[in-house]
Amino acid sequence: MYVTCYDGYGLCLFSVTVREGVEARSLAGHIATRHALVDHWSVSDSPEGAVVRC
Repeated sequence: MYVTCYDGYGLCLFSVTVREGVEARSLAGHIATRHALVDHWSVSDSPEGAVVRC
Protein backbone atom coordinates (compact mmCIF):
# COMPACT_ATOMS: atom_id res chain seq x y z
CA MET A 1 0.00 0.00 0.00
CA TYR A 2 1.19 3.52 -0.80
CA VAL A 3 0.39 7.09 0.21
CA THR A 4 0.76 9.42 -2.77
CA CYS A 5 1.14 13.15 -2.13
CA TYR A 6 0.10 15.91 -4.56
CA ASP A 7 0.66 19.65 -4.81
CA GLY A 8 -2.03 22.30 -5.25
CA TYR A 9 -2.07 21.74 -9.03
CA GLY A 10 -2.71 18.00 -8.67
CA LEU A 11 0.80 17.00 -9.68
CA CYS A 12 2.26 13.98 -7.93
CA LEU A 13 5.16 14.95 -5.67
CA PHE A 14 6.07 11.49 -4.32
CA SER A 15 4.72 8.22 -2.95
CA VAL A 16 5.58 6.61 0.37
CA THR A 17 5.40 2.89 1.10
CA VAL A 18 3.14 2.15 4.07
CA ARG A 19 4.84 -0.31 6.40
CA GLU A 20 3.08 -3.24 8.03
CA GLY A 21 1.14 -2.13 11.11
CA VAL A 22 0.98 1.56 10.12
CA GLU A 23 -2.40 3.14 9.41
CA ALA A 24 -2.20 4.73 5.94
CA ARG A 25 -4.54 7.65 6.70
CA SER A 26 -2.59 8.52 9.84
CA LEU A 27 0.70 8.50 7.90
CA ALA A 28 -0.81 10.65 5.14
CA GLY A 29 -2.11 13.18 7.64
CA HIS A 30 1.28 13.35 9.32
CA ILE A 31 3.06 13.97 6.00
CA ALA A 32 0.53 16.62 4.93
CA THR A 33 0.92 18.60 8.17
CA ARG A 34 4.74 18.49 8.03
CA HIS A 35 5.25 19.42 4.35
CA ALA A 36 3.88 22.72 3.06
CA LEU A 37 3.93 21.63 -0.60
CA VAL A 38 1.53 18.71 0.01
CA ASP A 39 -2.00 19.92 -0.73
CA HIS A 40 -3.77 16.56 -0.80
CA TRP A 41 -3.02 12.83 -0.81
CA SER A 42 -4.44 9.44 -1.74
CA VAL A 43 -3.98 5.85 -0.58
CA SER A 44 -3.64 3.12 -3.22
CA ASP A 45 -2.17 -0.30 -3.90
CA SER A 46 0.32 1.00 -6.48
CA PRO A 47 2.66 4.01 -6.38
CA GLU A 48 2.50 7.04 -8.62
CA GLY A 49 5.68 9.01 -9.25
CA ALA A 50 8.89 8.60 -7.25
CA VAL A 51 8.74 6.25 -4.27
CA VAL A 52 10.39 7.66 -1.14
CA ARG A 53 11.88 5.29 1.41
CA CYS A 54 11.78 6.28 5.05
